[in-house]
Amino acid sequence: MIDDGLKDWSGHNAAYDLSVLDELGGRGIWCELFVNRDIGQLCGDRANVLPAFRNFAAGMSFEWRWVPAAANRAVRAVAANGSHMLDLFARLTSHVRAGDVILVLIASSRTTLAYAAWLLWLSIIGRRVKIVFIVHDKPLKSFRWDARLLEKAGWGHRVVWAAHTDHGRKACAELTGYESFLLPLPFGAKPAVQSSRGAEDTGVVFSYLGVALIPKGLDILVRAIEGVADLLKSGKIRLVVQCNIHRADPLLQRLLRDLGVIARRLPGIEVIAGSLTPAEYQQKMSDSDLVLIPHRSRFYKFVLSGIFTEALAMGKPVVVASDTYMAEELERYGAGVCFEDGDPVALAQAMRTAMSDIRNLRLRALEAQSAWQAIHNAERYVTELSAIVDSIEGMPGHAD
Repeated sequence: MIDDGLKDWSGHNAAYDLSVLDELGGRGIWCELFVNRDIGQLCGDRANVLPAFRNFAAGMSFEWRWVPAAANRAVRAVAANGSHMLDLFARLTSHVRAGDVILVLIASSRTTLAYAAWLLWLSIIGRRVKIVFIVHDKPLKSFRWDARLLEKAGWGHRVVWAAHTDHGRKACAELTGYESFLLPLPFGAKPAVQSSRGAEDTGVVFSYLGVALIPKGLDILVRAIEGVADLLKSGKIRLVVQCNIHRADPLLQRLLRDLGVIARRLPGIEVIAGSLTPAEYQQKMSDSDLVLIPHRSRFYKFVLSGIFTEALAMGKPVVVASDTYMAEELERYGAGVCFEDGDPVALAQAMRTAMSDIRNLRLRALEAQSAWQAIHNAERYVTELSAIVDSIEGMPGHAD
């Protein structure tokens, strides 16, 4: 397993890996995990954990304030591919054996050249593998080039593509020209965590933005707070916002400063400018009445957020932007409220609407909980992943 996206300990970042490792271990399947953080203390003896891609994580945070944005993007792309290539060749190659199954949890254009070079090298030295790329981000026009390059570089391997939403699966199939597969998220079936809250009337709204390399929806949320200022002042709601900024992006830094200014002016706002441990994250989720996901459609149109998955799996009502896969799922279950994408006034109104009807929404969320957990869990994930691997043999367009 290759996961270069584990930038902090929070929630689903570690939950993905740990859930898969637990299920594989329960089936007697040995796994090696390559990550950019040392989570060996969480894994115990379930797998061999090898910290890698640390330079990649640092490179993706690179930002020079005094040069154009395009120059920063170019430097980050070079740093990402260069450091990724170094780790693939120096750290991973010695662990790979012919016939191994390699699961790449984040496939993005930032590392295409590195993976292409590595696959070619593995072919040259006779270590043909089965490799599954899971595409998290919305496939863009450039993805067609990325996919074709990786398909060509993987001429001696079995290369397939997967996504966590049907929208993403279809887009991958269209862009690559090959069949792609659908995988659930493996960490939906969460054990219940006892809430630490006492009996109180204040409703808690939790917005977890995770690691921010892009605004996601922080810009909309900051502007929307004024629309619920009266609820904050009266103590009817308490807003908890987590955002861990990993890059010196001027917009992100300014938004976090603006949020801090608002929090000092208005009561009932807690700002967490850093990562949470898995236990802290679970406690925040358990203590919340409403989970707020203001992520913009242009970033999350086809994406199934881990926050969304965990919220529904814990029976929590959710607020999400319209024109996203998450909005479609939310409307199917009726376990929350959607707001017009990019509209802070609509987001504020969605919060007000949700909190005024929170009892009914909570009942609907609890009704959706078992159905959602039945889909998104580690057992189903590994079962379907195994079926994908088995189906690779004999697929048209893939070399023997």
